[in-house]
Amino acid sequence: MAKLYSNKIEQMLLVCALETRSPRIRSSILTNTDEEDYGSEYGKLGRKRMNTLLSAGKSLGTAIDFAEDAAISSSKGAMAFFQTTEKRRKEAGKFNLTRVEQLINQLKTYRQVRTIYRVQHDVNSITEGNVEELDIEKVRNAWEGGLSGLQGTFDKQPLLHFGNRQSDDEAKRVFQDLMEYKPTQFVSTGLEALDKHLHGFERGNLVTVSAPSSGGKSTMATVMSINQYMKSNHNVCYVSLEMKENELLRRIVSNISRIPHDSIRFSKYLTKEERKITGKAFSKWHSHGKNNECCYTIWNPNDTSFTPQKVETSLAPLMYDVVIIDYITLFDSKGMDTWKMQMEYSRYLSLVAKRLNCVIVLLSQLSDDERIKYGRAILENTDYWLWWPYGEEEEETGNVELRLAKARHGRRARIQAKFMLDIMSIETATVAMKNTNAGRALKADSKVWSNA
Repeated sequence: MAKLYSNKIEQMLLVCALETRSPRIRSSILTNTDEEDYGSEYGKLGRKRMNTLLSAGKSLGTAIDFAEDAAISSSKGAMAFFQTTEKRRKEAGKFNLTRVEQLINQLKTYRQVRTIYRVQHDVNSITEGNVEELDIEKVRNAWEGGLSGLQGTFDKQPLLHFGNRQSDDEAKRVFQDLMEYKPTQFVSTGLEALDKHLHGFERGNLVTVSAPSSGGKSTMATVMSINQYMKSNHNVCYVSLEMKENELLRRIVSNISRIPHDSIRFSKYLTKEERKITGKAFSKWHSHGKNNECCYTIWNPNDTSFTPQKVETSLAPLMYDVVIIDYITLFDSKGMDTWKMQMEYSRYLSLVAKRLNCVIVLLSQLSDDERIKYGRAILENTDYWLWWPYGEEEEETGNVELRLAKARHGRRARIQAKFMLDIMSIETATVAMKNTNAGRALKADSKVWSNA
């Protein structure tokens, strides 16, 4: 049987996080590993305790300090694991970033080995004896879950070196590639004012859109997706976990035709002229993709065990520019608490966006105190957060202030918008905060490369 973990690697990484004087190295260990990466009893315990202390705003201290923490010192084995020997503590404290990255990669490989064995065990358990129809779905879920855990981890991890590990010519090529404008790297936000402010979302990014219950989240996602498809010729997939296909299509036709949504819902009351207008709108919608070589996909999964892993495995070959998920808490939680499910799934979808080189727009609900419902962990994993308050005044006037509260690659902003929910449309006006020119002279004795 293959070795499932390395006690020494886990010990060295965790002791390094406690003994190193480099914030960058400590951050690398704590950011790039989590509790599930550790296979040993004491590794898991220690990594979990670190998270608890950090989330409470407490210092980890040295390895000796950490070993004397009540949660660790209650186990003699765990205490010895972190105290180790003075020689090992000094050795771990002097690890450089390259050595730490090597250890992290080895740690991840052990995790993948454990994943393979777990999947094999699950499949063997399911297929013992007679295989029923329901067992086929269970086996598929087991393999899909295992595949998502393995995906990307066995690929060669790209390391970009500078200094004495890269030639001047190689560094120059990296710089020129960095400064080359690539319009295909950006995807329209679907909102005119936001496009002007951000120049679009960058591929590989996760966008979270939040509003109170009945605050127009799905309408916003619909409007964004229509504009991304019809104005920017993007390939869009709308994953609707709440609305059926016909419900979403009625909203789309209302938006394009400007015929009230309620009239389209009760279609028998449409006039002859209105029927003609809606027919033209639907034809325009379909023909646009034919004429501009783009597509709009509606995916309404009827699978009660639907997870982000299935989103990735199903959409990976189809090369979408935008994937909209309406919305996160409707995924199968797999028994997790809602806050943990949001944290784990948003982190996973953030990685999926990078692997598929697309933008993922994820809808979430806002609580009464204007925070993301069921916890804010999702904000740690998102690149952009767009939200808006929606109460009686907004409902009555349709005037809404959209708030770009997080923009990893731009500046935050407040955008004035008009919600016209009768025709499923939103118009944006001005941006309250503008970008400033960031050009500053860079003086250096070394050579300066041109990006012309």
